[in-house]
Amino acid sequence: RGFEAPAGPYGPGHRGIDIAVPVGERARAPTAGRTAFAGPVAGTVWVSLAVAPGVLVTLGPLLDPVTAAGRQVRAGEPLGRVAPGHGPPIPPTGVGPAGGGAVSLHLSVRVDGVYVDPLPYLVDRPRPRLAPLPAPGGLPRP
Repeated sequence: RGFEAPAGPYGPGHRGIDIAVPVGERARAPTAGRTAFAGPVAGTVWVSLAVAPGVLVTLGPLLDPVTAAGRQVRAGEPLGRVAPGHGPPIPPTGVGPAGGGAVSLHLSVRVDGVYVDPLPYLVDRPRPRLAPLPAPGGLPRP
């Protein structure tokens, strides 16, 4: 699921992106930072990293977090294992423990307290490209 900007501080929206990951897979730090929070929120475990002044990255839900508040982490360092329970189940893929399919690992980014779309911050992703249209004004209507 992609990012959907909230209508207000408490309004509906999706304040991050969801990534299909097998249950039990290691969740790794997307970048280096200091663990700002590692613990339960509403019954699920989340980890937040302060990665730059005013920039907070959050991942979850997690099982068995292996970091604690105040601890420095390196990019790629394990933070815990992906827990079930975020978003609807994804159909089985034959991967992961017992071939049980995948769940969603949620990744959010806050800049100065405002949630922003994390995709532009994922440096290993290709940049979007515009494709030429066959005619001015867009595609012909069917």
